[in-house]
Amino acid sequence: MSNTPGRAPVTSISAIVPYLDNWTIKAHVRSKSNLQEWTKPESNLNGTVFSFVAFDESGEINIRGFNQQVNRFYELILPEKVYYISKCSCNLAKEEFNETSNKYELTLNPLSTIEVADD
Repeated sequence: MSNTPGRAPVTSISAIVPYLDNWTIKAHVRSKSNLQEWTKPESNLNGTVFSFVAFDESGEINIRGFNQQVNRFYELILPEKVYYISKCSCNLAKEEFNETSNKYELTLNPLSTIEVADD
């Protein structure tokens, strides 16, 4: 881990687990999905989702954004760019949607932050 002023400690992707708080990953984006529509007929819910795969020297992780997070982050995320990503929800990955070997995935939420890493 390393500290960057004004940001949570930079943590390797392999160290991200559900009970870890106050972390930031510095990661390259390998790929980004197109926007997709989703629906849950039993609860009458629907919306838009996208995902991207981020990696560092320790591993990779799938990151997903729904609805409002699509509006906030979809245009910002570009393959081959490097970002500081923090304050996402970490859960067990859903195998049918997971493009990585990581057993966890991150979900963007209203507190999430993504900044382009210029350094």
